[in-house]
Amino acid sequence: MRKLLKISPSTLSQFCAYQTEKFEGTDWQVTKEGLIAFLKGQKLWSPALTKGHIFHKLLELGTEGYVQTDGSLRVASKSKNETIYFDDYTRRLIDRFRELHPEMIHEVPCQLKMSVLGYEIISNMRMDAINPFPLRIHDFKTSSKQYGRVFEDEYYDSMQWRMYLLACDDVDNFQYDIFHFQDNVPGATRSIEYYNFQFWRESDMESLVGEYMMGLIQFCERNGLIDFLTVKS
Repeated sequence: MRKLLKISPSTLSQFCAYQTEKFEGTDWQVTKEGLIAFLKGQKLWSPALTKGHIFHKLLELGTEGYVQTDGSLRVASKSKNETIYFDDYTRRLIDRFRELHPEMIHEVPCQLKMSVLGYEIISNMRMDAINPFPLRIHDFKTSSKQYGRVFEDEYYDSMQWRMYLLACDDVDNFQYDIFHFQDNVPGATRSIEYYNFQFWRESDMESLVGEYMMGLIQFCERNGLIDFLTVKS
C-alpha cells in the first residue's frame, strides 16, 4: 500500500519560495531553516496574523456587533487575548465588499488528490469563498508590505491558485482579493487599500504542481522530514 502524504497549498508555496529564491533579500524570503521549521509546525503566531484572521472573519460574517460610536471596529480575539481595532474607512470598505458580493459562499471545502514518486498525495483545502455569478474562487489576503502595493507576479507564481482550480473541475477563474494595510507605507493617506488579481485555468497546472510536489518530497526525504507530511493511520 502506498504511503499517504498530506500537502497543503501553503506548504507547497513555502517550498516553491525556498527553491526558486524568489523573495531573497526581502521579508518574504524562505530559508532552508525557515522551511524546515514550517514543515515541523514551528511557525510562530504574530499580531499581524491575528489581525488578518479577524479581518477574514469580518469579510465572512460582517461588522455588525463590533461597530463603535465613531464608526470604527473593535474586535476581541479570545484565543489570542488580543483586541484589534479598525478605523471607520476600513469598516466601510468591508461593508462595501460584502454588498458587492451578496451571493458569495464562504469557507467551502475542496480536495485534491495526486500520485507522485510512489506516494499518494491528498490536499484538504478550504476556499475563503466562491462566487456563483460569475463562477469564481476568491482568496482573501491581508498585507502590511511597507513599500508600495503587492505585485501580480508575487501571486502568479504561487501554487495555491493552481491547486484550487485543479480541485474544482467546474471552475476556471481564481481571484486574490488583496487588502493592503497602509500603516507602514510612507505618505499613505488611507488606512487600507484594496485591489485584486485574477488568474485563469492553464493547461500545465497539473504538471507544474506535480513537479514542485516531487521536489518537496525529495527535500523531505533528504532531510528526514517525510514523517511530517505522512498521514497517520
